[in-house]
Amino acid sequence: MDSEGVSKSVIFVLLSVFATLFVMNAQVVEAHGCSVFLTKLYLTIENLMDRPIKVHCKSKNNDMGEHTLRHGMRTTFSFRANPFGRTYFWCDVFWKGRWVAFAAYEDDRDSNRCYRNHCDCHWAVTSKGPCFWNRNTRKHDLCESWSLYRVVDIDKKSTMVQYLIPEMNYDGAKNSKSVLIIEA
Repeated sequence: MDSEGVSKSVIFVLLSVFATLFVMNAQVVEAHGCSVFLTKLYLTIENLMDRPIKVHCKSKNNDMGEHTLRHGMRTTFSFRANPFGRTYFWCDVFWKGRWVAFAAYEDDRDSNRCYRNHCDCHWAVTSKGPCFWNRNTRKHDLCESWSLYRVVDIDKKSTMVQYLIPEMNYDGAKNSKSVLIIEA
């Protein structure tokens, strides 16, 4: 076989493999609603507090707006994960004169567990802290304590507050920390 015939054979094999992967991916999406190749994820924030809260979720490039949620209400938005593993969303939560921010989606921590949840990254805001939906137990029991975060009392008249968010990442650098300066 000449070199042109070999090249055509290699191209045919590669196209066949690509077509097979595409069909398999479509079947996975149809069966489970989620795929590694179609990286549209859904971030859901649900209020399980006994009072209304305001939630404002954003990333470096996307601002999902502020939403007021009464007990039991939720808000959901979709996004596509950065293929280089740099997607990071945080949510500011306001309730009864207080403010706190938590990491709602961080590639290193959340990509696998969101895919296992059918591309749904579902958080519940509780009095104990933000809790992630555990598909195995079918409960919001993967919780982070509010004590990991500094809850800012926005009713006080301080002129400036330094607030350190654990593992905050604005620039895509992993395991970095950032400081937000908030005028109260």
